Order: sequence, then structure tokens, then C-alpha cells
Amino acid sequence: MREAASRLDEVVQEYRRTRPAEGSDDEQRLLLDLARTSVAIMEALGTGFFAFAREQLDPALWSAWKHEMEGVDEVKKFAVHQLGRALESFGVILEAVARDLEGLPPEVAERLTSVNSALLLRADAPLDADTRQFLRWEADLAAAVASVDADAQELAHWATRASRGARFVQAQLAGLLPRRERGDRLLREAQRSWDDWDDEEIREELRPWDGD
Repeated sequence: MREAASRLDEVVQEYRRTRPAEGSDDEQRLLLDLARTSVAIMEALGTGFFAFAREQLDPALWSAWKHEMEGVDEVKKFAVHQLGRALESFGVILEAVARDLEGLPPEVAERLTSVNSALLLRADAPLDADTRQFLRWEADLAAAVASVDADAQELAHWATRASRGARFVQAQLAGLLPRRERGDRLLREAQRSWDDWDDEEIREELRPWDGD
């Protein structure tokens, strides 16, 4: 766990230092490193990951608020304000995911994490546009948090990206919700589709597959 956390910090610092171009091979490598390291921490903590993430989020929010209240540089005050809003967005998304996973049996949640880990450990794992956007936002947000005590322009660069990324990710998730609700409704309808059938209708429906 400690090794993974240290590696995560190294990846964020390299991302912050090099500012890889969007869509470049360097960005792909760093985003995959970020994802793999995050999954390693999730595997180590299980569903306790969400409590860990909450513990990291609150001090970051407090730091952003403190810098905003005490700041005299208008650029930096606005940057930490943007950072605070991006952190709030991250918190909302974190709680939404936690609500789904924490309600699952531990072995199911562990299996989901293992599947994600296996996919991300592939050296040639391609990143689709939505996954890349989400990981880029995570990297931008982490870089912004790490830049709170840096100069105003450095912080403004990452905070602006984190704020913009939060809007993109929220829009992606908003598009997923209607599809998920429709899928849940269709599943419920399919599960209840035979409720009003009598025994003869069910036998007739199954006749082509019963071998008679």
C-alpha cells in the first residue's frame, strides 16, 4: 500500500512536470500508470478504499478553502476556487460509485476490481475517449492539488484543466444515467414477462428447446 501510494505521487509529479500533450504516447503511458497504481491501492484496501479517499478529500478541500480565503493574488484566489469546485465534483462521483460498490458482496466487488486490474495491466491496453478523459481529469485534479503552494500561474493551469475536466466527466455520467435506467427497466420487464402466463403457454414457448 505504501509503495503504491509513493508510486502514485511519482506519477502525478512527472505528469505535472512534463505536461504531456493530450493524445500523445507520453500521456497514454502516464494515465495508464495512474490507473494501474490507483487499482493497486483499491485492491489493497477493498471497499475501504472509499473511506481512504474520503479522508484524503476533506483535507484537500480545507486547504483549497483556506488558500482562497487568505489569498491576495486574484489569479490564485480564482484558481483555488476552481480547484475547490473540481474537488467537490470528485467527491460527488466518489460517493455515487461507493454507493454502488459498497452495496455489493465483498467477493463481487473484489472480482470487479480484479477484472479492471487485469485489463489495465496489459501493456498495450488502449484507452477509449471516455476513459482517457476521465483519467486525464484525475491526473489534472491531482496535479492541481499538488500545486496549491506553487506560483499562481502553475496552480491556475492545473485548476483550470481540473475544472473543465469535471464538467466533461459530469456530462458523460449524465448521459449514462438514462441508459442505465432504461437497462434496469428492461431487465425488470424481462424478469416479469412470464408473470401472467399459464402453464400451457409456458410449455408452448419452451417446446422448440425441450427436445420433443
